[in-house]
Amino acid sequence: MNKITENFNASGMKHIFYIFKQLFFKYMPLIIYWHDCIDKEIKAQNYKLIITLNEYIPESMLFNYYCKKYDISTCFVPHVGVPQDGLDNFIYKSDVIYVEGELDKNFLIENNVDPEIIKVRGSPKYEPLFNKKIRKLKNITDHFTKEITSLSQDKTKILLTTNPISSKSNIIYLTSIIKVVKKLKNIQLIIKLHPRETGKTQRKIIRALKYDAIIIKDIDIFEIIRSSDILLTQESATILDSMVIGTPLICLDFINKRVRFAGKYVYNNDKYIIKAYNENDLFNVLNDFINNPEKLIEYSIRLKKNLKLFLHNEENYSPTKQIVSEIIDYI
Repeated sequence: MNKITENFNASGMKHIFYIFKQLFFKYMPLIIYWHDCIDKEIKAQNYKLIITLNEYIPESMLFNYYCKKYDISTCFVPHVGVPQDGLDNFIYKSDVIYVEGELDKNFLIENNVDPEIIKVRGSPKYEPLFNKKIRKLKNITDHFTKEITSLSQDKTKILLTTNPISSKSNIIYLTSIIKVVKKLKNIQLIIKLHPRETGKTQRKIIRALKYDAIIIKDIDIFEIIRSSDILLTQESATILDSMVIGTPLICLDFINKRVRFAGKYVYNNDKYIIKAYNENDLFNVLNDFINNPEKLIEYSIRLKKNLKLFLHNEENYSPTKQIVSEIIDYI
């Protein structure tokens, strides 16, 4: 027992020393250097305003800190919604916060953000989608085989978007989905890779399960969503993409629990979209939609109605012009 304790103590001390060494001799100098760079940059330039797209990351927090230090105004324009998971006590430092819809504004107010600094202006990202018609694709090219395949008019086209955050979650994610679609008839499964993914994991799984799925990567995400009958996704901006375009979607929440940093956005709520919490849920929903096409149409209409809660949009309204004009006036 004493020998085991000695070995454990020796191993533990080595581990502690390694952490100490990494922290103070590798990372601490980098942190100090990063602080110094930001400090010098802000002092050297005559900034009137600094705009951040993500206030929650360390870099933006640092910029906001030094902006306050040197009395420089800051503006937060979220690139896609306001995450609501684990941020209940987050202290916002920006002088102005632009949000996409009323629900995001209500969330911020509930978390003690001054209503006067919150501006509901819609989303510059989605402005082009509201103002133009997205074309439907006739065929797609497999990322690996380079084989060109026609998008079937006789089968239900199910689009699956994957996530680069966790390869383990993607294995569970894709394996579960293939098990489900194997039970369904007349399905064309399309797997859209994230730009940061190689697709090797996905290809290995579909080969092991002996299922004929098409893997695509370098393609317009809006066009492939528009060309599909149903979208399957994890929590991501793809949910809003699909709602704006008008393609019905199912969010797979039994995967999100295994993905780190999957912050919960206001639109990822079963009050507004259909969510599947396990394989049985997914099978039942897909089977119901395939056998009852009118339900799929009704769901699409409901999604369009719910979208108004998340994205402010009016005819002949430009969120980009509105935000830019207000920022110009602000400085």
